[in-house]
Amino acid sequence: MPEDPRFRLALTLSLPGDFEAEEIDEEAASLAQALSRLGRVEGTAAPGRDPAGAKGIEVVLGVLVLTVTASRQLLENAVAAIKAWTERSSARSVVLELDGDRLEINGAGKEDLERLIDLFVDRHVKAEP
Repeated sequence: MPEDPRFRLALTLSLPGDFEAEEIDEEAASLAQALSRLGRVEGTAAPGRDPAGAKGIEVVLGVLVLTVTASRQLLENAVAAIKAWTERSSARSVVLELDGDRLEINGAGKEDLERLIDLFVDRHVKAEP
């Protein structure tokens, strides 16, 4: 039986510290829902504030893990969904990790971000016919 390789993408979500708990839950749920169409989403979305709940400081929502079949199309779709989620608000940021390789998706210039995304995907997927 052929092996079914999978990608396990770890996503660390961040928002500004002045978001209320309900807003944080909604933000994490909206990304998890978008990604659930592509594969299995697991993880925590427990907010943590630094330092000691100070307002205006970044909130790390936690880590979501997305598991998808290893294919260029699914990886590109996952990154596109994450990028679309971050583009809806300049306050959103996601660090995507795959096999020790990290890509931060946030307010970087559009051309620079597209180039970084292409390089990230190319590094993890062999050319498909």
